[in-house]
Amino acid sequence: MSVPHLTPRLQLIAEQVKALKSDDFYVAADIGTDHAKLPVFLVKTGICSFVYAGDVRSGPLESAGKTVSFYGCTEEQIVLLCSDGLKEIPQNYHTVIIAGMGGELIVKILSETSCPENTAFVLSPMTAAEDLRRYLFENRFSILSEKIAMEGERVYPVLTAKKTGFDKDYDDCDCYLSPALLMNRQDPGVIRYIKKQMAAKDKIINGKKTAGLFDEEYAAAAVLRERFLHILEEIGE
Repeated sequence: MSVPHLTPRLQLIAEQVKALKSDDFYVAADIGTDHAKLPVFLVKTGICSFVYAGDVRSGPLESAGKTVSFYGCTEEQIVLLCSDGLKEIPQNYHTVIIAGMGGELIVKILSETSCPENTAFVLSPMTAAEDLRRYLFENRFSILSEKIAMEGERVYPVLTAKKTGFDKDYDDCDCYLSPALLMNRQDPGVIRYIKKQMAAKDKIINGKKTAGLFDEEYAAAAVLRERFLHILEEIGE
C-alpha cells in the first residue's frame, strides 16, 4: 500500500489521532491541511474512515487535491473544503486536527466555533504554545496528553485535549510546560523543549539587565526560569 511519507511532527499527530479513535467509522477534520498528506495517511492506514481537509487558501487546496488524486483517495474518504477555520466544516467529526500555525491563530479558530460535545482535539502550535495552553485552561479544556516531535533542531508540541467543563487550577509555568507534558519529562524531546523555554527566558532576562529595566516582565521571566531550572535538575540535567 502506498502512503505519504510523514515528517516526525505529522507522524506524531497521526499517532495521537489513532490513540483517540473511539468508533469503527472514525471521522476527523484537518484544519489548515496544506498538502493533505496527513488526511491521506489517516485514511490509507485505516486510522480514519473519512477526513475533511480544510484550508482557507486556494493554493494549498489545489496542492491537496493533487495529493488526494495521486494516492487514489475518493470523495467517500476525503473531502476538500475551503473554510476559514472550522466555519464551513460539517460537524459530524470525532476529532479536530489543527497544526502548522501559531498558537494565537489556533486560539482564534477554537474561539470562533462551538464544536459538538465530546470532540477531541489534536493541536500542534508552531509558536506561542503557552497562549494556546492558557486558552485551554481558561476555557475548561483538559489536556489529555502532550508529546514533543523533534525535527532536526526544532521541537514541536503535540497536544490532545477535550472540553470537560471543569475548572482547573493552573499557573504561568503550566502554560509553558503542561502537567501532561511533564508526565514525559524523561523524553529527550521534552528535555530539549524545556531547555529551549529556559533559553528564551534567559534572552529576556539578559536583555532587560542590559537595558537596566527590572520591570514586571523581567520578574516574571526570572520566576519562570527558576521553575524550568528546578524541573531540569529534578530530571538530572
